[in-house]
Amino acid sequence: MIALPVKFIENISAFLKDETEAFQNALAEPLDVSVHCNKNKPTHALPIKNNVPWSQNSYYLMERPLFTTDPYFHAGHYYVQEASSMILSAVFDQLNLGKGIHILDMCAAPGGKSLLLLDQIDETGFLHAHDATPLRAEILRQNLVKWGHMNCLITTGNSNSLLKSGMKYDLILLDAPCSGEGMFRKEKEAINQWNDSKVNYCSKIQNELIQIAAELCKENGYIIYSTCTYNTLENESVTQILDTTLFESVPFCDAQIYNLHQLNENSHYRCFPHRIHGEGFTFKILQKKSSANQTIHKKWSSTSFKNKLTKIDHLLNVPFDCSIIEFKRNIFASHALHAQIIQIFINSNIAICYFGCCLGEQKGDDFIPSHDISQSIYLNKTLPTIELDLKQSLDYLRANTLPIIRESKEKWLLVKYNEAILGWVKNNRVNLKNYYPKNQRIISY
Repeated sequence: MIALPVKFIENISAFLKDETEAFQNALAEPLDVSVHCNKNKPTHALPIKNNVPWSQNSYYLMERPLFTTDPYFHAGHYYVQEASSMILSAVFDQLNLGKGIHILDMCAAPGGKSLLLLDQIDETGFLHAHDATPLRAEILRQNLVKWGHMNCLITTGNSNSLLKSGMKYDLILLDAPCSGEGMFRKEKEAINQWNDSKVNYCSKIQNELIQIAAELCKENGYIIYSTCTYNTLENESVTQILDTTLFESVPFCDAQIYNLHQLNENSHYRCFPHRIHGEGFTFKILQKKSSANQTIHKKWSSTSFKNKLTKIDHLLNVPFDCSIIEFKRNIFASHALHAQIIQIFINSNIAICYFGCCLGEQKGDDFIPSHDISQSIYLNKTLPTIELDLKQSLDYLRANTLPIIRESKEKWLLVKYNEAILGWVKNNRVNLKNYYPKNQRIISY
């Protein structure tokens, strides 16, 4: 058995009673790696063992590959994600919110749950992914760009700043920072860091965040509150401030099917590793009552954007109307339905990291295409490409300059490994200058 803090064992025994030993034994068993696959980029070479039962396009693997050397990983064909957290896919399915909904992922980095959300909505739906820390928000941006959708916005900064926009959301996912009890098998350091002070500190932050979420939620909208920890102080004690005044609890219909644990009828649902094929995860679904007071939306004066590019058909094959927006010297394309939302956030002076799809930068008469185009699910398949073998692909992903692999008159070429589009090179006639983002390059493997 893994050595666990005595206080933690006392707490968990109050939950599990005669299941406590089975729980401890489960933590000593090997951990299966799981992945969520991109339904719009279906090709991969993963050693699949079986399906994750509660999440479509998600699988357990027979062994852990060296993801760093897999071009499909870098091209966003799949995302490595803990299986229990994917139970949110089944929750989203149950809510069945329909088309054109607005979703906020409040503590979104590194982005796995945002990808689950993007898979649940069509292109008319809109995902706003936020993370308080700029460095984490950059990782979030990279992962969402790889997934290839255009209907998202990424912001960073103090979560209180989101209130400035006046936006309201149909669904808010608050996967709150927590003490990490559910990660004890996966991250041994979490055991050493666990103590009452950390639990109390996390609970304070969680209480602040859920009150912000309550203000941002639409009337009849939903909040899904989740943590990767078990204790009631970071779960029931946080959501109970909303239950009786503004919100009502919504049951998860598939709880018994997946053998989830509940302390009582109205408590949170818990994934325990001896009951479910995954790590620890806890969640609750809340719906805002129709009688709840609503903040009046702010009205903004219109802002005109420069349209330096009038057509994007040669880059993206997009089946909907787009707005072209210049932002911080780069040119972005977004769904025309979402341009007003993006304008609201620009005018609110909330720190924006990304939105839509970055097309690139116009420098004089030259247009420098963005790496993000290469990752888009709307990439124009007629753009000129160069096929690379595995060694050449890894050289490219290390941001090395490539030799001329085949003669071409085209200035800009996409490079690909089988079905994985990796990015751009510029044909200098002497060599192929690598335009893979330097901050994403492979350092070693």
